[in-house]
Amino acid sequence: MVIGINTLLTTQITPAERDANPVTETALRLFSPFDVATMSGKPTALLHVDAVQQSTQVTGQFVDLHSYTLPAGALASDGDSIEIQLHGALHASSPSELPQCELMFGSSVIGGVLNNTVAIPSFSIHVILSRRGPTSQYSTGIEAVGGNVSAPNPAIVFAVCQSNPALTETLANPIVIKARAAINAGTLATVFTERLIVRKLPV
Repeated sequence: MVIGINTLLTTQITPAERDANPVTETALRLFSPFDVATMSGKPTALLHVDAVQQSTQVTGQFVDLHSYTLPAGALASDGDSIEIQLHGALHASSPSELPQCELMFGSSVIGGVLNNTVAIPSFSIHVILSRRGPTSQYSTGIEAVGGNVSAPNPAIVFAVCQSNPALTETLANPIVIKARAAINAGTLATVFTERLIVRKLPV
């Protein structure tokens, strides 16, 4: 699901869902190399980082930007998890341009942002994705869009938590993790992706 810049969503979760996929733990993991369940300082394994800016102004279709291929068998056991971060910006000069960026795991969207204003917001998409079985995965994500990227303390326009409990990629095969971007119309809108980071989390 792609969330617009003017939209704020909240999700009700049951205690069982919270305990199985803690949103608080997810949020802490996004900014810390520590295993926050035990605060034991277990190191994460950096699988990929690409901080070379990519961009598109193509309208009417999705264009692939940053990408990484997760090796076959990288999530070998149930409970194995990866953290995925995507950072960028959505430039628009008209609300009708609708620049958007989605984060994909194989054929599934696991996060997305959409600019339906006249602004230059920066964005971050952070996802924790866990293996439930050889062809079953669960993702929980946080998406945030800020104000003017040049401001010293840009305001958070929105931050949402969302999950995808029904991913069905075959983990015995390589899985492409990628950003893809699209623009509805216009000649001035641009989608930038600044960096894609993938980490294997400790268990």
